[in-house]
Amino acid sequence: MPTVVWTPTAVADVKQHYQDLKPKDPDTAKRATQAILRAGDSLEENPRRGTVIQQAQGLRELQVFLAISFNCSCIPRCIVTRT
Repeated sequence: MPTVVWTPTAVADVKQHYQDLKPKDPDTAKRATQAILRAGDSLEENPRRGTVIQQAQGLRELQVFLAISFNCSCIPRCIVTRT
């Protein structure tokens, strides 16, 4: 089974989304962050999800769209999966 490894860019993106959402609604920030992490970790079960990034073998970009009550983009840039 492949192992999901989050790139530093993806980790920074998730942290930034949390920080952006927290002042508006801390509970939503927490739930959104958890949803992003679950989506990324789901690559272990289905490693072909997302878009292949050509620059490196095994890199995939997985966009996570969240329905929340105010405007915010919650899309980590890339997630690594090793096969």
